Amino acid sequence: MSERLRALRNVMMSSATSVVESMIGLAIGVVIARTLGPTDYGHYAFVIFLCGWLVSACNHALTTSSIKFIAEARGSGEERLASAISARLQRLQVASCLVVLTAFAGFVTWNPPDEWAGSATLMLLLSVVAVWARAGFWMLGAIGQGYERFDAINVGVVVAALVQSVIALALASAGAGMVAFVASFASSGIVMNLTVRAMLRRYDIRPRTGEIPRVVLERMNRHLMLTGVLVVLSLGSNRAVETLVLKAYATPEALGFLAIAASLTKGAVDLLSNGMSTILLPAMSRAYGQADGRQLSRVVEESIRYYWFLGLLTAGVGAVAAEGAVRVLYGAEFVDAGRATAALLVVAGLSSWQAAINALQVSTDQQGVRVRITVATLTVNILLAWLLVPEWGLAGALASIAATRAFSVWLSWMLARRSVHFSMPGAAMGRLALAAGVAAALAFALDAGSDSAWMFVPCGMAFFVAFAFASLILRTWTPEDFEMGTQVLRRIGLGRPRLLDALARLRTRFADGGRG
Repeated sequence: MSERLRALRNVMMSSATSVVESMIGLAIGVVIARTLGPTDYGHYAFVIFLCGWLVSACNHALTTSSIKFIAEARGSGEERLASAISARLQRLQVASCLVVLTAFAGFVTWNPPDEWAGSATLMLLLSVVAVWARAGFWMLGAIGQGYERFDAINVGVVVAALVQSVIALALASAGAGMVAFVASFASSGIVMNLTVRAMLRRYDIRPRTGEIPRVVLERMNRHLMLTGVLVVLSLGSNRAVETLVLKAYATPEALGFLAIAASLTKGAVDLLSNGMSTILLPAMSRAYGQADGRQLSRVVEESIRYYWFLGLLTAGVGAVAAEGAVRVLYGAEFVDAGRATAALLVVAGLSSWQAAINALQVSTDQQGVRVRITVATLTVNILLAWLLVPEWGLAGALASIAATRAFSVWLSWMLARRSVHFSMPGAAMGRLALAAGVAAALAFALDAGSDSAWMFVPCGMAFFVAFAFASLILRTWTPEDFEMGTQVLRRIGLGRPRLLDALARLRTRFADGGRG
């Protein structure tokens, strides 16, 4: 298999896994929320958030370092070195888990959450098991990725999701409580861990202790330290501050509503932008490695435009369809979660182009700049959350998230322009925004004329079709975009003559700079 076909296979596998995981995760979330109700679901959501936070703390930079240095050693033909690096980083991960989970157990024993009353010991045990199993899964999966065995993680995720969905349905039919669902979460973590171990044994990936050259060790330690700082700082980002302040000052229902909104937003953003994220960093890194400043600037500008299109699509569909979708899926008592989801989707969509700036900073080795941005953003986030959330609850949390994200985008853009010269594609972004505004007005008008609970489906479809059509009419696409579309259709086997002829006619009529 050629390198290009192997890369395409890995991208397709990861994208398919992401879709399957998101769909199964959505179904599991709906079942659990409907079974527990807003209050108990809020308690459950906090446990899941806490476990995810602890997994990140346990693994910090170890997963990223594993992928980088194992792949680097294998690229140099040093298979024994790759195995020795795997063993060393795996030992560090075990030690890190012991430290983090011991500290967590001590804190919870001293000050257990109120909602754990009567079952604190059991909840602590289940949380420790869930974190240990999942942290080990992601660490072993990273080792597999270093060996270019991406299916180890993908199979583990899908198998565990299927197992948890079966358990969740059984518990829901029995009317189980929060503790039982936390137990199902811990069980799925064990399944993930065992699956990835079996996959690595199948590929004969067995970390073995060996000698690591001093130069490599020094590089690994530097990478671990710097990346670890970024990971530790990021523990306070991604709505973590708002979640903790809501836990302290608001109702459990508000916490559950934010958890639902965050989960749905992440699924939607991942579904739309995972493929773009996969190809962007290598493209920028290649241009940077070739010392081609003009090509790098072009990649940045084009990626901003593509992200802006995907972001407007996310924001528009979220604004017109999210509230109705959550009402139907979760029930009328979760309507506030629908409004929060719509708000987060709009924020995520309008700020999506920051991903292009982040990729630029990684590809040009601006780790120090990223640390400065993370520190400044976290500082602003903490101030806003403490000012807004105690007074306004869920609405304050949403305002804090939106303002923090706006500050982060602005700061990233300002600092990126100091190191790499690029121009914002303002004209194209403006025309796309106009197209989205027209499509949203049409979708909201359609929604106002019906009382059907399922009206969010045609409204979302109407926005998508109207946005795509308006983007053509307003000439937001270049001839190169249409050419890329032709190549993609041929690559995936849909390059039929009639379809390609239709695309060619659209290019002639609607391409930016084309003749009408």
